[in-house]
Amino acid sequence: MSATWARVRNWFLFHPQSEVDIELGKAQSFPDGYPQYTALLATHSPWMIFRRFDKVGARILLLKQDKISVLEEKLEDIDQNERSLLFLGKSRSDRNEDRKVILQQLETAINNYDEFAQSFSRALNLQAANARDVTSLHNWIEGTGCLYEAETAYLSHQDELVALAPQADNTLLKLETSIEDFLIRWRRPAGNPYGIDLRPNQVYMHAGQHIHHLGRMALVLAVALLMMGPVVVCNLVNAQATRIAIIGFSIATYLAMISSFTKARTLELTVAAAT
Repeated sequence: MSATWARVRNWFLFHPQSEVDIELGKAQSFPDGYPQYTALLATHSPWMIFRRFDKVGARILLLKQDKISVLEEKLEDIDQNERSLLFLGKSRSDRNEDRKVILQQLETAINNYDEFAQSFSRALNLQAANARDVTSLHNWIEGTGCLYEAETAYLSHQDELVALAPQADNTLLKLETSIEDFLIRWRRPAGNPYGIDLRPNQVYMHAGQHIHHLGRMALVLAVALLMMGPVVVCNLVNAQATRIAIIGFSIATYLAMISSFTKARTLELTVAAAT
């Protein structure tokens, strides 16, 4: 029985060996250090994980903002001390060189500020890195030891780590992770939280197609139960008050699941409840 269960777990947990050999074999063919590490990241898009530098970005944005404020004050002083009112009312005739210089500096500073603000905003909206992917990179670095520790410290800033590759359905991803946790519970070696073989010539990646298909099946089954379960139960119950209670409980459960596993907004939750 244990041997059968082990075969089932291995079938679900790992990509086919040929895929592992092809993808990771490419990475291992590169020299140790950054060449091999970057090749490893390229084999699995969710491993494209980088630090966002929230505090540094906020500080730079504040400094750029203050620079514009200082230039704005200088422009206001020049306007207040302008002796020729014609220059203020007709820009084509403006001969005040100080004002022209400040305006050019303001244009450059504002463009720089807007560009950085938009770039920082995009970074803030990136998806947070999956904890399991971060752990996988930690395990690889510790297992190979071919990178300087200080240069991989970025992985310790979990709150600022983002994944550049867009992930699939967040609900499905969480469900797949739960299934993996269940399947690897009996296969976890001591000191290795995810059952990854850390030997340089043997690296395994979880979340194969079998896990993906199993996750989709579980998701479809859960949705079907949520949609049809209350209908079946209400047909078996005669009391009107009990039926209302069942409907209310099912709606609350449905909304709780949507709120927990997705990023639904308040309006979307309201529409889901109404339909």
